[in-house]
Amino acid sequence: MLRKTVLCLFIACFASVRSIEIPDGLIDETAAACMKETNVDKAKLSEMFDDDFHMKYPHDVTSKFMECAVGKVDYFHEDGGFNKDVITKDLAKSLPNFVADKIDNEKAAEMAKEIYHECGTPKGENSIEKVANFHNCVMVELKKKKTAA
Repeated sequence: MLRKTVLCLFIACFASVRSIEIPDGLIDETAAACMKETNVDKAKLSEMFDDDFHMKYPHDVTSKFMECAVGKVDYFHEDGGFNKDVITKDLAKSLPNFVADKIDNEKAAEMAKEIYHECGTPKGENSIEKVANFHNCVMVELKKKKTAA
C-alpha cells in the first residue's frame, strides 16, 4: 500500500512539473536578449506557461524574464495604459505560432486588433502582472475563436 502511495505521489509530482515547449517563432531578438541576460534557457522559459500556454504569475521565471522584456519594449504608456501600436504589432507577429490555419500578415493584424479590443485594458498590480493577464486573455480569446493550434 505504501509503495502505491509513493508511486502515485511521484506521478503527481512529475505531471505537475511538466511544461510545454516554446515555439522557435516566439524567440525574437528581445526574448533572446532577455534569455541571455537572465540566464534562462528555452527549457526554463517553458516553465512560465501551463499546458494551455497561460502565463504563470506569480512565478520566479516569469517575473525575472518579463521584467527584462518590459524594460526593453515600450509595452506601456507613461499613464500605465498599454501601448496599443506596439502590442498589436507584436501580437500580429506571434499569432501564426498559435493558430491552426496559416494566416497572412493582414489577417494576423486584423486578429491582433480584435483580440486587443477584448484584452487591452491593463489589469494587475504591476507591469508584469498586467502583461501576464493580457497574455492569458489572448490565449482565452484564441480558444474562443477556435483557431488555436
